[in-house]
Amino acid sequence: MGKGKSLGSILNEIPAKEQEIDRGKNEAISYAKRRWKDTQELIDNIQGITNEFENNLLSSLVFEGLIFRAGAPSLQYSFLENDWTNTKRLTPRYENKKIYIDNPQRITHEVITIDGKKPYWNVTAFESDNLKADTPYFLYIEASKTLVPDTTGRMIGEARFAISDKKIKLEDKEGYYTFWVAFINSENEGQERSIRSMYGYTELLPGQITADTLISSDGNSYLDFLSNQFKFGNKDSGLDWNVSKDKQLSIRNADFEIKNVNKEVVSKIDGKSGAAAFSKGLVKFETDGSGQIGGWSINQGNLISQSINLESKKYELELSADAGKIFVRNKDSVLATFGIHQSWANRRSTAVIFYGSENKPKVNISASGIRMAEYAEGAVITHNSCALDITKEGLIYEKNDSNGYLENEFRIQMDGSLTNFNVGNLPQYNDANGLVPGKVYRDKNNFLKVAP
Repeated sequence: MGKGKSLGSILNEIPAKEQEIDRGKNEAISYAKRRWKDTQELIDNIQGITNEFENNLLSSLVFEGLIFRAGAPSLQYSFLENDWTNTKRLTPRYENKKIYIDNPQRITHEVITIDGKKPYWNVTAFESDNLKADTPYFLYIEASKTLVPDTTGRMIGEARFAISDKKIKLEDKEGYYTFWVAFINSENEGQERSIRSMYGYTELLPGQITADTLISSDGNSYLDFLSNQFKFGNKDSGLDWNVSKDKQLSIRNADFEIKNVNKEVVSKIDGKSGAAAFSKGLVKFETDGSGQIGGWSINQGNLISQSINLESKKYELELSADAGKIFVRNKDSVLATFGIHQSWANRRSTAVIFYGSENKPKVNISASGIRMAEYAEGAVITHNSCALDITKEGLIYEKNDSNGYLENEFRIQMDGSLTNFNVGNLPQYNDANGLVPGKVYRDKNNFLKVAP
């Protein structure tokens, strides 16, 4: 076991704190509005909490110098992911008069060493008692100075969060380090509390700032480098990354516009209606479901149309999501209609169907063959209608009577030798005796013959 040593012996030997990048996302942060009163409340309560500075307060109209560093050596610790390596942000929340830290945490200190090794602590989750509205508080971590090595040799101790309205210095409590985590301001007019972390540091050098977080005074905009998040705007509109949704760039209630070097708008999205235009307006989407893609238009979200010239007449080609049909028509008539169906009931195959002016199937082309019908509803010829099928079986003509029954059928089918044709629904005779010369008939084998 190792015992912690006094911080005073190492205050003048502060190692540089390694700045982690790509530290992973913790959770969306909600910052309360920061008032001048909040900053003064913090200043009034900070005096006497540490002996690490020579003067309590400096005041001047102008500060001029090369380096400014905000932070105390005793507060140089980090919250860690479960891998004990990558850093993250602690996000306490104030709700129903209490402070909550929902999940257990892990921390390590950058300055304190125990037996020459960096210490680590497991910190339990936390729920405070009810807080007084008009009282500011200090959030602390009480970390045991007794550590034990884990299987990797890492020195780990136990720790817990604590809240007090009193100032507690680093080694005021026997057997523990008391790390100041955050200052919790009294409630504002919206019954919110501004919570500001006190660990870590900020460095100002000529032309650069090293910090983990930048926050606007109203709390609506911030850059949180530890959590890989940013948010700009207000409650009505804005831009954020990794806040509204994990690993998503979100634009709320605002237009999005891209211009080229000539200041021409090449793409635009309306943040209120959702209307959009791309490629200098060649592609458009309107809120009523209409739009345009090049010379094509979208009508009510279902049809895409394109004007075409055919035989000196202007027609319109429309692709309809309704029934999967494509129309070629002018303002007066339909020139052609076709679609893709499961059709031709006695053969059941996917087919391309060409429709007539009555929007009824006229020609059906599928793997089974071709059907040309006077009036065929998908596959079946109906009353007083006829159809001609060309299939691998041969040529088949069918006609129905007014009752829908097969009235006449004409078939031409080739036999296996490919030299004879089998013709159905023709008069059948055993031979040509007595037949008019030139008459076509079927013989007893159902082959087509011509009377000599």
